[in-house]
Amino acid sequence: MKNKIIFALNMSLALSLALPAFASSPELNGTLIDRTIVVTPKNLDKILFGNNIDITKAMAQVLRAKQSVNAARADLLPSLNLNFIQAISATPTFLVNFASCLVPFLFPSKWYALKQADKSYASDITGLEITRLNTYAMALNVLVHVKGDEQVMETVAQTVAGIDEYVKGLEVQSKIGLMPRADVLRGTIEHGRLAADYIKIGETLADEHAALRKMLGFNIEQKFTIELGDEIPSIYEDMLPTNPVLTKMLMRAPERTQLDFLKEAAEAGVGNARWAFLGGCSGQAGTASSVAGGSAFTVTASATLSLGFGYFPTIALAKRNVKDVEIRQQELGLELGRVLESALADIAGEKTRITNAETSVQASEALLAEQNYLLDLGKVTVRERLDAITNLARAKTEVLSARNTLSGHRITLKRLALEGKFLKVLIQSNRDLELGTNGSPRRGD
Repeated sequence: MKNKIIFALNMSLALSLALPAFASSPELNGTLIDRTIVVTPKNLDKILFGNNIDITKAMAQVLRAKQSVNAARADLLPSLNLNFIQAISATPTFLVNFASCLVPFLFPSKWYALKQADKSYASDITGLEITRLNTYAMALNVLVHVKGDEQVMETVAQTVAGIDEYVKGLEVQSKIGLMPRADVLRGTIEHGRLAADYIKIGETLADEHAALRKMLGFNIEQKFTIELGDEIPSIYEDMLPTNPVLTKMLMRAPERTQLDFLKEAAEAGVGNARWAFLGGCSGQAGTASSVAGGSAFTVTASATLSLGFGYFPTIALAKRNVKDVEIRQQELGLELGRVLESALADIAGEKTRITNAETSVQASEALLAEQNYLLDLGKVTVRERLDAITNLARAKTEVLSARNTLSGHRITLKRLALEGKFLKVLIQSNRDLELGTNGSPRRGD
């Protein structure tokens, strides 16, 4: 089994190092265009689970826990010691004079230790599933924000180009005496301000691309692009936080399952501590010689008891561990409720924000169209014209920002509800653990 796990991990590492081959694998067919990987919500999990460092760390923790279970099982196996003597005769022979057999499976503490290791292993497996879910949610959120910032940058670029063209027209009119120089300067100042904003957005976008590249495990030479559709609304987003459906949903959270395993492991630790006074148990068999020269076969059994000053404090500490997990369970319930209530409120707020921003865009476009008519009549000042252009750009940016934020809150709610793609990610994680695929150990081994 160990060799299989090492082979699977080596294959996973090889795939992460050979990106062109990985990107053109069957799971990513149709996503490689001119050696550029097209990242979408559909293939995001496959890319992440092959290359993400956080998931690799969680996998290493699972493998360590698995070895702890194997070690605990090995401690239950009996050990046999044999003592040979050579008989002095015409034909030298070796006889078994003494045999000692340690029987650790008779120690209750060993069974509790096995249960403790087994539940800890189950907790780490659930932790791996949670890591995959959270990493996918975080990566999807980053994709949404990167794509949104690209759209904002495009909007600002169009506005900068429009003001630049307008300022050039003002410059021409100023040179022939039809426009005060102050109006040209005013346009130049506004153009410079927006151009500076464009540069700042570009710097932010470059940082986001670098962070996304690291998250996806792409090397510096690998080109990639993002394709996203509109985030589909959650089926839960119009419900009240007190809805019984949402309460049941929170009870199925994998974080609760993980803490349940941790509590069982802590309870097994209490049993281990209580039986720690039984230090050894063995059986012995051998031959004993008498004065008359005869021999007899004897069988003996023994047990070792040890009760020190640390016995009762150790039990108390083990019970404290159980209580700590119970406190964490209470804390988790409150935290899940907080995230749910906050996500629902934020989604409702962003919907209203989008409606208001879209109204502002329509009003700004109408104002700019009216000014185009009044401009020919000389009834619009340069300041009014610049304000109308920048106000339209701000309104468009506000719409994009609100949509991106709404998508982020929907991702949070779907992650909490294990809805849509998140349920598929969880199912795939369970399938990997059942089959031992994608570098995962098999759950039953």
